[in-house]
Amino acid sequence: LRRLLKTGRQPHVLQQVTVERAEQALARLFIAGLAGKAVEHGRRGGLARQARDEEPRQSLLGALYRYLLEHVRLAPGLEQTAQHFGISPATLKRRLLAHGTHFQAELDQVRTHVALQLYQCRGFDNEQVARYLGFNDAANFRRSFKRWTGLTPSSLRDSLDPPLMA
Repeated sequence: LRRLLKTGRQPHVLQQVTVERAEQALARLFIAGLAGKAVEHGRRGGLARQARDEEPRQSLLGALYRYLLEHVRLAPGLEQTAQHFGISPATLKRRLLAHGTHFQAELDQVRTHVALQLYQCRGFDNEQVARYLGFNDAANFRRSFKRWTGLTPSSLRDSLDPPLMA
């Protein structure tokens, strides 16, 4: 869709692209980009060096996202995360508030991205995703997923193409 917009093709070509197909394509691009970021992070090294290289406004959120992504299976808490960054939990809360967010929102965002990746790329079911993300049971995961996305996991899986990788 982006390619069509950049090439300046006629509007009738854009009309042929259904909204559903466009959403699925963008979801696959998003998931692929998410996986690419994780691989790229593994190649480049530590969070501290990456945080220094980023702009000050984005360094905390970027480093926090990468840290939470690396540790999503361990269900990192505010205290553990603050300790990793060498600051107090209160300071982490204040800095996140200055960015217009809070710790639980950032953790939920990472969990959402990982869940989407597991559904699309690995074909996981609710039980497997719940276990991967550290939820006690699938019912708690389903409630959280619906809160994060507005969709139930089953309705999302039904709208996705078959898994990209088995």
